[in-house]
Amino acid sequence: MSRDRLREGSRVAAPSAFRLDGAHWPENCGSYYGAMRRDGGNLVRGVRMETRPSLRDIADRATAEAERQAIRVALQATRGNRSEAARLLRVDYKTLYLKMKRYSIKAEEFRTS
Repeated sequence: MSRDRLREGSRVAAPSAFRLDGAHWPENCGSYYGAMRRDGGNLVRGVRMETRPSLRDIADRATAEAERQAIRVALQATRGNRSEAARLLRVDYKTLYLKMKRYSIKAEEFRTS
C-alpha cells in the first residue's frame, strides 16, 4: 500500500493512516497491524468498518429522550414544583434533580408569574 493511498483514506481509517504515515516502508507490517489494533476497531484486516450506532446506543438515546419528555411533562403539570414532579414520576427528589441537571432542564421555565 502506498503512502498516497493512506492519505486518501481509501481503505484505512484516518487515525491509522496518520500513525502509518511516519512508519518505515516496506518493513512496516508490524506497525500496520499495531495501528489496526490501536485504532479502536475502525480498521479490521485492512477494511474500514462503518461506524453505526449499536443497539445499546440507540436504546440509551431513546431512554434519555423519554426521560427528558417525562420530566418536562411532570414539571409542566406541577408548574415547576420539583418535589411534586418527583412524586408524580415516582422517583426520589435527588434523582429528579440530577436528571434535570443532566438534561439542562430548569424548573423556572415552568413556573407561572
